[in-house]
Amino acid sequence: MSKKLKLRYKFFLGKTKKEISGELGLEYNYYPSDIWYYEIAVTFFFRKTTLILNFTEGVVTAINIKKHYGKINT
Repeated sequence: MSKKLKLRYKFFLGKTKKEISGELGLEYNYYPSDIWYYEIAVTFFFRKTTLILNFTEGVVTAINIKKHYGKINT
């Protein structure tokens, strides 16, 4: 995982679900879920870069970025 890419999204830490959904939308995320996924890039060979936001009590507590092919395995 690229540290520069992770730092780009660090400002989401401490934000609520309402603030995140206002900025990024809900896409395919289930609002009560504690983990939300956002696709931030897709390359020519369909390699995806996904932003993963972990919530605790409705506030972002962790940010991860995962590069993968196909579906993401959690």
